[in-house]
Amino acid sequence: MKTLIRALHIIWVSSRYRLQRLLPADVQRHWLLRLGNCIPAHADLAAIPAQQHLRLALQQLGPLFIKLGQLLSTRRELLPAELADDLSQLQDQVPGFDSQIAIRIIETELKKSLPQLFASFDITPLAAASLAQVHAATLLDGSQVVVKILRPGIERTINTDIALLLKMAAFLENRFGELKRLHLLQVIQQYRHILLGEVDLVLESAQTQQFQHNFQDSQDLLVPKIYTELSRKRVLTMQRMFGVPISHKAQLQAAGVDLSQLAKTGVHVFLKQVFTDNFFHADMHPGNVHIDISNPKAPKYISLDNAIVGHLSPRDQLLLARQLVALFRQDYQHLAQLMIQAKWVPSSTPTHQFAATLRAICNPILNKPLAEINFAPILIQLFQAAQRYDMQSLPQFALLEKTLIHIEGLGKQLDPHLDIWPIARPLIENWVHERLNPMALLSQTLKQLPDWWLENMPPFRESIL
Repeated sequence: MKTLIRALHIIWVSSRYRLQRLLPADVQRHWLLRLGNCIPAHADLAAIPAQQHLRLALQQLGPLFIKLGQLLSTRRELLPAELADDLSQLQDQVPGFDSQIAIRIIETELKKSLPQLFASFDITPLAAASLAQVHAATLLDGSQVVVKILRPGIERTINTDIALLLKMAAFLENRFGELKRLHLLQVIQQYRHILLGEVDLVLESAQTQQFQHNFQDSQDLLVPKIYTELSRKRVLTMQRMFGVPISHKAQLQAAGVDLSQLAKTGVHVFLKQVFTDNFFHADMHPGNVHIDISNPKAPKYISLDNAIVGHLSPRDQLLLARQLVALFRQDYQHLAQLMIQAKWVPSSTPTHQFAATLRAICNPILNKPLAEINFAPILIQLFQAAQRYDMQSLPQFALLEKTLIHIEGLGKQLDPHLDIWPIARPLIENWVHERLNPMALLSQTLKQLPDWWLENMPPFRESIL
């Protein structure tokens, strides 16, 4: 009954904001969707700009839908630019839950009383969001830590709402073939995986420790220590890090930090995560990035909230790098060939015609002064141009696209003249060269041979028979 009521509430809110208008015109004409027009529209809908309707509906549907809207805001290949820009304003800030409930969760998970675990514990949350809240505390040995505690029942809420969204997506895909290229089911499944990963604090603990390993000798990035003995699935205890939020530009300047160099360092950290480690922080909004200014001449990034990480398959990683190299060189013929080979667009796509479209999109941007060129929008416009050729949605690149938008946005805030191209080009070209030299290819082939054998050969007993 609760599930049915929730489904009806989602349909009611969606219809009141006329979200069916976001679908293709021929889909809107289906009689089932036209039934939504029978529900009275929101009283002020006519006075509200159309691009705000989705954001307002998501806010009314609650914290989980706000989180989904934040994730969706970076899917620029799926949404019109003005809609994506409006969704980016969604704020995941909600009132904290009762501190006594938080303490009870800690004591249940760690099987000890609070005084046995901490010398002090601040009952007022440092921060609260839709999935968890964070409290400051001091360990018995005097170490300062923060304790992250999940909201009660959040997993059940996620599973219920995502199950409903999957049913709605399946309905749309089954009845409207033109929506299949968007892979709605795959996109929602991916978001379900992301959200459930965020509410598994054992997973976040492991991911944070992986970042520590990857950057253990780095002079550019600090990662908080995890106290595994004080961490479980619903509680995570980590070192408290003190730094300046990256958005506090004036404070960084007053401390003597070279903002231009700091921006370049951020690009290097991002490229290392994507191409060297193939393990990147995928939630790098300003609230999760602070700067350690204890030595202003050598400031370090602080990586907070490592709940969402991304990685690509070796094939997709190499494919992306080769496409970027072709884009750096403005070799649109090769770029078009790579996109066709990857089956991003149908194999029947005319290569020369597709290359001409890519050239028409990119050349006006790339011929601007360097300070006016933004890297992320170029990739987004490439995806949008490819949609004319029936390009498939690419869920595996969603987190990378989201991260790239955040990284460049942060970099441009620090240094409006930041040019990612000369920083990224030599690193990516060298990476591709290393992966495509004969010895590397042979090593990779030998490494993958056992997996290929297991997937393609019949069981040993059957092959003997």
